[in-house]
Amino acid sequence: PLRSIPPIFFIFNFFNPYKGTDYTLYPGSDMTVFTLSRSAPSDLKPWRFVTPICFEDLDSGLVAEMFRTRDGSAGKRADFLVNLTNDGWFLATENALHFQAAIFRSIENRVPSARSVNTGISGFIDSVGRAPNDLQTKARVEAVMTAALRLDHRTTLFTRVGNLFAGLCVGTTFLLVVSRIARRSGKTAPGDSIK
Repeated sequence: PLRSIPPIFFIFNFFNPYKGTDYTLYPGSDMTVFTLSRSAPSDLKPWRFVTPICFEDLDSGLVAEMFRTRDGSAGKRADFLVNLTNDGWFLATENALHFQAAIFRSIENRVPSARSVNTGISGFIDSVGRAPNDLQTKARVEAVMTAALRLDHRTTLFTRVGNLFAGLCVGTTFLLVVSRIARRSGKTAPGDSIK
């Protein structure tokens, strides 16, 4: 990444495990929705899922965009979320925080999640944010776990518009601050006269 900024690109390539090669990552052109075929009955639609990788699940707008339909119609592009994460460089507290942050993506988009984390906390989250302890691993513990994900076909306002509300709040706050500054600078000090 960041090939267009040579000093930063050099630093990234310094840590590149593929020394001496032109190892470059390029962004994709679209957000892929993966499918899983159902074994029976065969006339049912396949299950659809999206996969934010590692810390992409902290970007609420990105995850909402993964679920948002391209034509603006109602509904979601995917049924559930699968997050693959490398939390290997974190201490125990960050592992729990990353898992807790992932809960919000399920709530915001009304989708269940399955998380597979190499050294962090793997587990399952339902569409309203419940993540029972018996459906979570402990950090740095090898485990195999299965669970049934209950799909939720509701589409949320957040899925449709993303961070629009947050943007409106920031914009409104900015206008209020500018208005307040303008009013204060327009007042005259006591004893000043206006000619």
